[in-house]
Amino acid sequence: MERAHYLQDYTKYKLTAIEGRYFPYQELQKNIEAYQTAFSLQQIGESVLKQPIFKLQIGNGKKKVLLWSQMHGNETTSTKALLDVINYFKFRKAQLKGFLATVSLHIIPVLNPDGCNAYTRVNANNVDLNRDAKNLSQPESKILKQQFEKIKPDYCFNLHDQRSIFSVGWLSNTAALSFLSPAADAEKTVPANRLKAMQLISGINDVLQEYIPNKIGRYDDTFNANCVGDSFQTRGATTILFEAGHLDTDYKRENTRKYCCFAILEALNLIYQNSYKSYKVENYEAIPQNQKLFLDVIIRNIHYQNKITDVGIHYKECLLGNKLKFLPFIKHINNLESYYGHREIDANRTKIVVNNTDCFYLGTEIQNLAIENGYLPINLTIT
Repeated sequence: MERAHYLQDYTKYKLTAIEGRYFPYQELQKNIEAYQTAFSLQQIGESVLKQPIFKLQIGNGKKKVLLWSQMHGNETTSTKALLDVINYFKFRKAQLKGFLATVSLHIIPVLNPDGCNAYTRVNANNVDLNRDAKNLSQPESKILKQQFEKIKPDYCFNLHDQRSIFSVGWLSNTAALSFLSPAADAEKTVPANRLKAMQLISGINDVLQEYIPNKIGRYDDTFNANCVGDSFQTRGATTILFEAGHLDTDYKRENTRKYCCFAILEALNLIYQNSYKSYKVENYEAIPQNQKLFLDVIIRNIHYQNKITDVGIHYKECLLGNKLKFLPFIKHINNLESYYGHREIDANRTKIVVNNTDCFYLGTEIQNLAIENGYLPINLTIT
């Protein structure tokens, strides 16, 4: 694999048939099934609602990587990135014979198809699959464990989306991507497999800093035996959590998708070339740990109940019919000088009118908004 190719040729292999934040599973299934002419595709089980769950195999090498996405049904950016990765291998299959003879990829594009359709974090039984590693109460959890035991992967990539609230440390930079080498025990020791995950993340970070500087974060590594990543790390597989986050004003996360795709490909390249071994724990720990410093919108300097204060707004992602909307709700009415907004508005010490009244409260859904200083009404809803 040559880094120049997957960085420069992205528009050639991006799967443009799947874009945005919501797409029904049937659309994904159609695109996944189309790969069976290029790679090995098999159905490995069914969801609670009897939707098929697929696994794609690319390559036949001894270094085995298990990748899965959308165990949380409303986390779709990493799924788009993973489909782009598959497309990359289809696009450059002839040039990647060395990689395909050395590495084998076992890809579950969507682990939670019922949650995908309903755009919910949980599955059809209202269970968070990423907290079901011990109980294995759900068919989707059992499928993933069965694949882990059957494949016996050397590496596991656990692909997720993160909320738009995360900052890179205490900086005013949003966390476009975040990573974690999960703990293997409560003491957070660093066995060889966890060290490899730290080294791989350090290598990914080095490359991404060239393109999105100071926008890479690191998750807290408190051990949780119920989490799948922690469980697989405990069992000796080098496991990495990928979290696709928010970048600039891109709520459809098409830019994040691109860099998430680069991150996956760079990790695979590092594994193929064994070029991660020069990195140390200190390189990993130098990546700033995520903080929760962002709100979607901050309206500063409003006149409210006889004082000057700020209003913080966050979006709830709501599936209405077959369309996803980002609906604004009031999260804070307070001094928000220690927070940052993806969008900021200065009310210049005047009142704001929410839903045709200047009397509003925490939790209010904003259906319309205006500022009493001659500004035009402001539309905050994103579709």
